[in-house]
Amino acid sequence: MIFEPLTKKLWNAINKEIKACIKAKKERPTVAAVLYHTRSRQYLIITSRKGGLSNPGLVKGGVERGESAFRALVREIGQELHISVSSRNVKGYGGSYSVPLVHPKNGLSIKRYFVFLVAYSGPLKLTINGELSGYFWMPLKEVEGALSVLNEPRPEPRPEKYNVLMKIFASPSLKQKKKVRIKEPPSH
Repeated sequence: MIFEPLTKKLWNAINKEIKACIKAKKERPTVAAVLYHTRSRQYLIITSRKGGLSNPGLVKGGVERGESAFRALVREIGQELHISVSSRNVKGYGGSYSVPLVHPKNGLSIKRYFVFLVAYSGPLKLTINGELSGYFWMPLKEVEGALSVLNEPRPEPRPEKYNVLMKIFASPSLKQKKKVRIKEPPSH
């Protein structure tokens, strides 16, 4: 998996795919942010507690009807981490992945993740909302260990989520040092 530079054409294609998900009512479109701290060169892993188990992952959230992928991404990062990002921070698109839900929500049993690489240069200390139980900044080489709990036997196994996250963090794009230039997302 490679994070593609975002162009107006790609933003439009992503939004079209999200609209199709909403219209088909089979998958819940969800934006997910691979947040990269530019100064420390670390990645953010958030944790939430569901069923008493630590559940590591990415900042994410559902896309509302009529909302663009960019607006949903900005909203979710703002709500969960109390930081603001602009289009300049969104450095790439890693594709979409369908993952079965253990607990169906609103009649949907599959979540469709639209994954974005987001650069952040602010303070490492974050203020998180009540949805999250914690967070960790870590170098790329430590991410697999942090996510390995998802691959352990659990009352609610989540191997699909583990496999998707491992694909994301194995991306050669994350190992590159060059900066990617992007164009503004279309306004919606």
